[in-house]
Amino acid sequence: MDTAWREMAPLNALLGERDAIDLMQKTLPEIEFDRFYSAERERELRELCAYAPEPDDERSILDILSGEYKGNPFLFERQLRHRMGEETYHGHLTISWTETYRDSKGNLRTRLRTQTLHASVVKPKPFYHQNTVLKYFPQGAPDLSFSREGLYHDDKSEKQIERLVKKGEKKLKKKAEEALEQGKSFTEMNNTEFEVLFDALNRDNEVQFRMMFTPLAQNNMVDLMRSEVGYGDDFDFYKSKRMTTIHSDHAQKWRMDASSAHCRSYDLEEIQRNFQAFHEEYFKSVFFDFAPLLAVPMYQDKPARSLDPLREYKVNYTAGEYETLVNRMDLSRLVAKESKTRAILKATGLSHTEEADTVEIRALSYRTVMHTDYVPRVGGDGRTHLVPVPWTEYIPIERTSYIEVSPRLEDAGECAVAYHGLSAKFLEENIKENE
Repeated sequence: MDTAWREMAPLNALLGERDAIDLMQKTLPEIEFDRFYSAERERELRELCAYAPEPDDERSILDILSGEYKGNPFLFERQLRHRMGEETYHGHLTISWTETYRDSKGNLRTRLRTQTLHASVVKPKPFYHQNTVLKYFPQGAPDLSFSREGLYHDDKSEKQIERLVKKGEKKLKKKAEEALEQGKSFTEMNNTEFEVLFDALNRDNEVQFRMMFTPLAQNNMVDLMRSEVGYGDDFDFYKSKRMTTIHSDHAQKWRMDASSAHCRSYDLEEIQRNFQAFHEEYFKSVFFDFAPLLAVPMYQDKPARSLDPLREYKVNYTAGEYETLVNRMDLSRLVAKESKTRAILKATGLSHTEEADTVEIRALSYRTVMHTDYVPRVGGDGRTHLVPVPWTEYIPIERTSYIEVSPRLEDAGECAVAYHGLSAKFLEENIKENE
């Protein structure tokens, strides 16, 4: 086997970090991916597209890809999100007592009775989940907002669709009547099938909605939602002024890392199988996230814009790239030692040299403390018993550390991780932990 690995080494060495992206761009040259999410791209989104997300300690970027489609910027983001929810904890207590009774002959007897008492308590608990979205920033219909959610129409028969459309007609007429009475602008489209299947009835600008969804766009969207090719109608479509967000079920399982290094093997046929399967699925996932955008001709118009030269920034790169890097680093060196949960890693650029940035990393997580509540319950013996219910308290903790981010070099030296053509290494000084 060692001989086989040596013989395959030249081929394995060709499997690189951007293989999937390079192949995709050759197939669809209209979609151009950036080398990394740059400060200049971020400035474009902020100044031309009014994209200014608020600082949020509830999420961390696990992966990010930026680029342009027909000159309009886009972002793929995979986020780790945190929320506080509730957990129900259960406990039980088995009790026993002696009971006196008369048997069938009238004799007094005793017997041992047992009962298990149950109790529960509800306490706060952190939950984490991943979310992948495509954000697109065209210039068309800049004042329009609406939302729709995927309904999986592709698995319905013609008769089922007809019944769905007929049922939806009543809903549309009722909404149009209510809008007329209330002086609102909703007007039903002539294409009832599109209206029912796309179901964007909360639109707030009727003129721009009709400019966006021309008869051709309506037909394209219906074809996509009913298509058996790809993933069908598994996508949510959210438009908020200049930003359109596509959230699809298939993207949640998409492997965003474009590197085909995992296809390496000592077996040529296995490399071929893995390489083809990975890149076909990568292309399919990206293409069908773009498909709802491709269905709208207005979204393919090139923007008319002019950017002034990039002013001096205090960093070279972006928080999204910092977080993408640190989420691939040795988390034991970033997260507080007492941590018992996942961590939300937040990055802030502090300073820079010509190419390297010094970055502060805050790792937000929880330590735990075990408790027991005693809940009163009345047993079959007529007495009140305290049922023990063990539960976990989650106490926020934070650890601050520092990294240096710079372009990836052939010899990364002390670099802890490399991704998207950038590398990051730990700076050990000034590590702080607090609650």
